[in-house]
Amino acid sequence: MARKHEQVEQDFQDAINYLRGRGQLPAVFGNDWRACLKHTHRLCYSLMWWRFQIRSSQPYQRVFLNEIAADMVQILPQSMLGFDKTVYSLLRSTIENAIRHIYFFHHPIEYERLLSDADWYLPIRDHFAYLKDHPTFCSIESMYDGVSRAKSLYAELSRVQHGFSLSSLGLRPSLAEIRPSPGQSKEHLKYLMRTAESCNYLLAVFHRDVFSKLPAGDQRLITDTFSKTARRVLKGIV
Repeated sequence: MARKHEQVEQDFQDAINYLRGRGQLPAVFGNDWRACLKHTHRLCYSLMWWRFQIRSSQPYQRVFLNEIAADMVQILPQSMLGFDKTVYSLLRSTIENAIRHIYFFHHPIEYERLLSDADWYLPIRDHFAYLKDHPTFCSIESMYDGVSRAKSLYAELSRVQHGFSLSSLGLRPSLAEIRPSPGQSKEHLKYLMRTAESCNYLLAVFHRDVFSKLPAGDQRLITDTFSKTARRVLKGIV
């Protein structure tokens, strides 16, 4: 995807044209579905944007932002083509990568161990516990519970992904049943909106020194994904 958020519209059209060129999208689809996909694209774009703003030569400070971008670039085509569980898996992965970025950003030794020791990993609950106790987050959690919301959403996506209820089972045992669905894309968008708010908020708070120096238009790309409360809390610390 393009780097500059001013090119979001063109980037969306390029993505549509690319998928149509591969025969993966109909030539025409309804305005409601197009609006849904356009919103989906913009949210994905906002999360991909971070990999271009955090400039570091250290891989442990960039790798998980690159992983977020890799997750996001798959969301739009997966949703468009009618895949379901894949989308929820990617959203769950995005939350994991956001909180891992925050943890490993200041833990190069643990990152090296992650690479060198195949039997070692830090459970996701420990990542959330780290955020909960992090001075930057615990000082504002009572004003906007960003960490708790991310943890709750992660648990919800896990339940969907693992089919803990009949409503979250795939139940499409043939390729013919995997097809584009405007209703399904709208359901994906609901979860993407929550994921974008959670991850963008955590990253903006953690990187508030970078965020505060950005032009207003760049900041809006991120804060447009926030609730009013989240915007107010972030404004109070940057």
